[in-house]
Amino acid sequence: MRTLRKKWLRYRDAEIVYSLEHKKILEMADQAGAIYRREGTVLINRDIFDE
Repeated sequence: MRTLRKKWLRYRDAEIVYSLEHKKILEMADQAGAIYRREGTVLINRDIFDE
């Protein structure tokens, strides 16, 4: 059975999911190329970040 999960996370959600601080998530997501900006909101692509 397929589990439901968000593909896109905001920073605050990513901090909770990965138990990391904002600065570390920003650094890791930037290195992975998982940061996207849409209409003033910064999103992290969870599939790219997890790889």
